[in-house]
Amino acid sequence: MAEHPPIPPGETLRHFTVAVFVVHDARVLLHFHRKLGKWLPPGGHIEANELPDAAAAREVLEETGICACLVGAHGLPVEEPRQLVVPAGVQVEAIYPGHEHIDLVYFARPDPDDLHAAEIDPRLAESDRVGWYAADELAALGANAEIQALGAARVRRAALIAAAPRPLRAVRGTNPLTVTEVDGLLTCVNLSQRLYYKSTQPHLCHTA
Repeated sequence: MAEHPPIPPGETLRHFTVAVFVVHDARVLLHFHRKLGKWLPPGGHIEANELPDAAAAREVLEETGICACLVGAHGLPVEEPRQLVVPAGVQVEAIYPGHEHIDLVYFARPDPDDLHAAEIDPRLAESDRVGWYAADELAALGANAEIQALGAARVRRAALIAAAPRPLRAVRGTNPLTVTEVDGLLTCVNLSQRLYYKSTQPHLCHTA
């Protein structure tokens, strides 16, 4: 755990951090944090001048040897300004009195363009028990309720995305739409008319 300067009474020192739940073949990537004595997903501090997306990918690689791609929506369907991946969750964790982590929680998968992306670094597998674990194994493993809930949620979402029809492009009359689907919720965006809406009814977006 990093050393911090003394914190004046009544004040709180906060750092931004990331936690990344990577899923492959219905299993979630975890390691045993020896200092904290608990099972955690890869993650850590966002460094100075580092983007959260980059921090998430870096921490996964450093702690597990896995090359990961974040999974999630972007705030707006535009190229400028640059849109980052929207975290699956944002939470505040008390580390010790006067110090908290603002934790950005991400979902991810191994890089689909890398045939060896899901291969764990064997040194880390031995030293930190890094491994792919099924959601129904997490309780017996000793993972806490938070890790069990988020791990299971990511496994469910991965299954939904894998089952979604492809390609997720659509047209409405003569105006092009871009469609994405997460947990059965269709997000339709029409740039020409600045139309943006969400629906659980696929018939509202006609597949091209």
